[in-house]
Amino acid sequence: MARPGKRVAVAAAALAWMIIATGVQAGAGVKLYTLNCGDVDMLDLDLFSREGKYKGETNKAADACFLIKHAKGMLMWDTGIPQSIADVEGGVTSGKFHLGLKRKITDQLADIGVTPEDVDYLSVSHSDFDHVGNAGLFAASTFLVTEAEYAHMFSDAARANPQVFPAYSALDGAETKKFSGEHDVFGDGTVV
Repeated sequence: MARPGKRVAVAAAALAWMIIATGVQAGAGVKLYTLNCGDVDMLDLDLFSREGKYKGETNKAADACFLIKHAKGMLMWDTGIPQSIADVEGGVTSGKFHLGLKRKITDQLADIGVTPEDVDYLSVSHSDFDHVGNAGLFAASTFLVTEAEYAHMFSDAARANPQVFPAYSALDGAETKKFSGEHDVFGDGTVV
């Protein structure tokens, strides 16, 4: 059964598509940037099955992050795999995943004149490693998170995960806005 945060990923994709499809213009105060936050090669899809029906099958996924610039501030949605992977030629293999990153998230943000400290809000679709790998860089932002995902992220089990928790542990002391259902980030219906 998927955690409640998984449903947020679908909502984020729908939000991004809605902004693009409805033609929200910069004149309306909204601009969407898509960042390449990693490449994930799944080396054995059997990790997603209890019955062994995907054994030996592989898949590739692009890991996207989004920066939304609004007249009332900026929102970073997801933070990808750890940017230190960009320093490793050929990427990194960990368990049943091979991870690669062409350019660091901080370099991509710099291309558009933004630093992590400039970002007003951070939210993540869910706290899997490929979505929170650089979340700690945005600890000065207000962390927007569903109550259920927050409870999962800061549970004893999550804190005990030495691979993932350090990537976002700085958010434990960050200004946080927890919500259930929908949250209108800028109060005008453009980014929900």
